[in-house]
Amino acid sequence: MRLCDPRRLCALIVCLSSLAFVPVTPVLARPVASAPDITAFEMEPVERFAPGAELFFRVQGTPGSRATVRVSGVTRTIVLQEVDDGVYEGSYTLRASDRAAPNSSATVTLRRNNR
Repeated sequence: MRLCDPRRLCALIVCLSSLAFVPVTPVLARPVASAPDITAFEMEPVERFAPGAELFFRVQGTPGSRATVRVSGVTRTIVLQEVDDGVYEGSYTLRASDRAAPNSSATVTLRRNNR
């Protein structure tokens, strides 16, 4: 009495050995983009905080990002331009409708790839 047909066993071995030579492409994990870093934020002092006064901002951080500044009492978001790798500058002229004061806070945001 035979337990296994030798031809079927041989065919099974040939099929399984052919699977051993199938090329497999490794799947590499994509690096996770980190949030941009802000290394410096400067606002030049103003002699008088009144309509017509110009506010100057300078930010240093991750190159290729989008830098914006919000000043409490000012309704507009101030967009800074990248003037050198990782250096962003911009200005804003205070308007009569603005409610900014000498003690108003300024917040900078640096975004890159929706981070």
